[in-house]
Amino acid sequence: MLIPTPSVEQSANQRLSKHVDRTTTCTSVRLAPSKAPRASLLRPLKPRTFLSIRRHVNSFDKSTLTRTKEFTRPICAVRSEDVSSSAAASTFAELAAEAGLSESPDLLELGDGEFGRGLFATKDLPAGTLLLTIPLNLCMIAQREDAISVPGACWNELTSGTVTSWPRLRGFYDEYPLPWDVRLATALLDTMEGNSDSFWDRYSEWLPRAEELPCLVSFTEGALEELHDSELQQLGSADQATLRRQCSALDDQSAAPGSLVGNLQWGVACARSRAFEAAPGVFALVPLVDMVNHAFQDANADVQLALGSGASEEALLNMDGHFELRLKRDVAAGQEVLVSYGCNDFTNAQLLIRYGFVKQGNAFDRLSWDGYATWAMEQALLEGAGAEESDEVTDAEEEDEGEALPAVPELPHVSLRAVEAALSKQATAQGERWMRMKTQDASLKAGLGSLPASAHEARAEEELSAARMLRAYTQHLLTRCSTTLDIDLDIAVNGTPIEQQGLPDAQRLTAVQYRVERKTLLNRIDGMLETYINSLSA
Repeated sequence: MLIPTPSVEQSANQRLSKHVDRTTTCTSVRLAPSKAPRASLLRPLKPRTFLSIRRHVNSFDKSTLTRTKEFTRPICAVRSEDVSSSAAASTFAELAAEAGLSESPDLLELGDGEFGRGLFATKDLPAGTLLLTIPLNLCMIAQREDAISVPGACWNELTSGTVTSWPRLRGFYDEYPLPWDVRLATALLDTMEGNSDSFWDRYSEWLPRAEELPCLVSFTEGALEELHDSELQQLGSADQATLRRQCSALDDQSAAPGSLVGNLQWGVACARSRAFEAAPGVFALVPLVDMVNHAFQDANADVQLALGSGASEEALLNMDGHFELRLKRDVAAGQEVLVSYGCNDFTNAQLLIRYGFVKQGNAFDRLSWDGYATWAMEQALLEGAGAEESDEVTDAEEEDEGEALPAVPELPHVSLRAVEAALSKQATAQGERWMRMKTQDASLKAGLGSLPASAHEARAEEELSAARMLRAYTQHLLTRCSTTLDIDLDIAVNGTPIEQQGLPDAQRLTAVQYRVERKTLLNRIDGMLETYINSLSA
């Protein structure tokens, strides 16, 4: 029997379309013009307005979907050559000098740290130090609706027909509007083929490779399965299906590295995870600054935008202004420069979709109950089928059964105050201080925040029934996982290999980290509901 719910892809796209903006703070490295690669690339800047910058990742906007134009030549594979840390560090310094960005090249260096490759201070630096200044005419800037400006080709120049570079980006012009992240991804593909701008041709060599990007849009089918989360797997599959539809005019529909779809997945993952929202609905890929990693706490730098004349959106698309990376706290030599992406209140699913990482002990993580109605409906149908086997059913009754659909079950709610009272009583009996647990225990906060809570306590029988149904669904989610939490912890901590072979390491390990946190949350919710059920049954 069909369940009267939206289609999987439709509901998945609706959930994926919910986006969250993030304020970005960055470490400071001073980059001042010293040698311009060409006259048109750098021009005198007269900043008049400073704006705070938001690092932004958004899913596909369904209202802008359109059939894409076929490329006129085959796509090249995303570059797969290894770029060592020392080579990347050398390239960082060379690029800064080539673009005329570095007055003090000895302030920063590229290196590997706790959060992967990032920027580090080479000496003790005081708060307020300007670390990098990146002219807008070195950035890729996309408006949400249709416009895009790239180095050497502002939007009005790109549409005039006088630009000879950026062939893939120009090839999409007749099919506008494409989503902003796909437009930026297309520009990145031009850089990978050496058909863009000399600075970006070099800079693209040390962008993350496809297999190093564990953003959901770039996950392989096997990696999606390793999440052990059917709802998130559906989100990833729906996102990738949307991207394939945007390439539907092309013959190559595979998602393998080197295919068009595979390369666009890489480009979209780069755009979403590295772009800043410079103004409402305007997104920018800012070279060098996008190497700065995120800190959930203790970010020591931030990013600001200095604009020239005109309205902010107009100045951005005309590439009139610059970005600044500036320290907001003292840093010591060897300390990594970190900013806040403004995602401290993201769930782990949101972090994975947008940035490709999860947070251990995330107090803002939440369990999604979107699958509850389908599960409850299936349970009701199974129970009904069992009852029918023991009863005689007339022909008329059989005909009636085919006509009526059962109502979609509503998600049960429990009294949060009553649940906390039961947990507090248990904590006191065990010698724990409830208020300290409530404020310091991240998984407890995540679990309490995940419960479908009602403002008022219902009758004991109704509370008990609701708690039992919620716990049954929680246990259902746990039993659907092919590994236990202990096995996942062993994989995450000790690097024990998993059965699924052939997955990119970054995706495999991120999937394991995600399911460790999810199962920890599920177990915590199960334990809380068990305590509440026992208190109601006593």
